[in-house]
Amino acid sequence: MKVKELRLVGMLLLIVFNFLYFQATSANIAVVGAGYVGLVTAAGLAACNNSVVCVDVDRFKIDNLCNGVMPFFEPGLQELVKSGMEKKILRFSTDVSIEIEAADIVFIAVGTPATVEGHADLSALHMVFDVIAETMNHCKMNAYKLIVIKSTVPLNTNGRFIQWMIEKGVQKESFDIVNCPEFLREGSAVYDFFNPDRMIVGASSNESAFKVIQLFPFIQTKQIPLIVTDPTSAEMIKYASNAFLAVKVSFINEIANLCDRMGADVSVVSKGLGLDHRISPYFLNPGPGFGGSCFPKDSLEIASTARDCGLDVPTISGSLLTNQLQKQVAFQKLTALCGSDLRDKKIAILGLAFKANTDDVRYSPSIDLIMQLQSAGARIVAYDPYAMENMQKLFPDLICVHTAMDALVDANACVIMTDWAEFKRFDFEKMASVMASPIIVDMRNVCDISLCKAHGIICDIIGRSSLLNQGV
Repeated sequence: MKVKELRLVGMLLLIVFNFLYFQATSANIAVVGAGYVGLVTAAGLAACNNSVVCVDVDRFKIDNLCNGVMPFFEPGLQELVKSGMEKKILRFSTDVSIEIEAADIVFIAVGTPATVEGHADLSALHMVFDVIAETMNHCKMNAYKLIVIKSTVPLNTNGRFIQWMIEKGVQKESFDIVNCPEFLREGSAVYDFFNPDRMIVGASSNESAFKVIQLFPFIQTKQIPLIVTDPTSAEMIKYASNAFLAVKVSFINEIANLCDRMGADVSVVSKGLGLDHRISPYFLNPGPGFGGSCFPKDSLEIASTARDCGLDVPTISGSLLTNQLQKQVAFQKLTALCGSDLRDKKIAILGLAFKANTDDVRYSPSIDLIMQLQSAGARIVAYDPYAMENMQKLFPDLICVHTAMDALVDANACVIMTDWAEFKRFDFEKMASVMASPIIVDMRNVCDISLCKAHGIICDIIGRSSLLNQGV
């Protein structure tokens, strides 16, 4: 099936489809997985006037959700969930088989973490399809089910699971599998659900594609760009998008390091790059390296898939190598300012999440810095508005405090690893007064150079180090 870009024609088709179908009924949906993608998707679909149950095998998580307690921090999510529950169009359950049996549409949003070999682990996906097949084989209450894969899955996964369902005895005409990749950014996932840059639907037929599209009425009202394509192309769009952004982040980090060596200002360089419409200003902010649940594992998957096909993808592989090297830069800058012997020196780490507005520490660059500092014998005190508990699961002995200023008291140096808004409003005079030695390594470019200099703070700001020796 050829790729179709449904814009003007697509909007007209949607209007007709909504008139005939959507206005008359709301869908009965089960979303399997209560993680970042599943929970946001479930709450968002409920807000679109669907009857939604979010199911997960983690009873502790589901019990908390039933009591309004979120399993992670995501701005706006708690309010969205509360609204759906109050309207009785959103509920939570651990009865996966029962809820799948009762649903007309099943969204799958389980995790697909990277294996040691770099491929996505599809074991959770297999478990869900096992339940779907068993349910469909033993219960004829629902003659047809639409299965929508939201999880990020390797190329050709859709086709493999269609064949797998048939081999399990499920009749081909009784189900469709559609790939509808998510593009939710942690920290703004609720906004992204209702205001996506684009919607991608990978389906084997127009009928199954439109059944998915009608669940999201804002696609029409907000004229969101829509692409209906084959499932493998949809899977590729997801991987290619994240791999490209990872390349872009690694690129600007390399440029920032070069700016430090040659005396350029990366903030000006980034602005100059971003004004080129072919490049755009997004993802041109240097940092300690990318982390999170998407860029690392998705880049690994696409590189591993290429390798299995006998292809080299040196650009994507290079971004992963650059990222690993970038995670050493904070420690290198710190030892350049404090000396190579960090034994018993108190180092304050400000920011543990891989980025601001989330409590997610998966692949966070702060993990590498903590390990390096521990090996060097430093005393670490950390602060993050939301991610301290999650980081202490990895480092049970990590000392965390209630405020950034508490972490700075008597510190020999400070490293800023996450660009939380509160770090941009520092009282530099107070910082200088409470630290044992006012030294800052700013890996997020949040410090005001002129204020640092005015208060005698020794500072290394990524990509802007040369400015500290100038009359700024």
